[in-house]
Amino acid sequence: MYIKLYQYHIRPENEQELMLIQRKAVQIYRNYIDVQTKMLKNNIDETKWTEISFF
Repeated sequence: MYIKLYQYHIRPENEQELMLIQRKAVQIYRNYIDVQTKMLKNNIDETKWTEISFF
């Protein structure tokens, strides 16, 4: 198993766009590899997101 971890800051008005891009990216990844991705939003800093992908 391989794990990829990213953290980024997303403005609240761009959250929907982030989720749309993530859905498209996962569809592309799944054409080639077995992957599961989780998107976590920080409760304290609402602009901070963590993406965890399991390959």
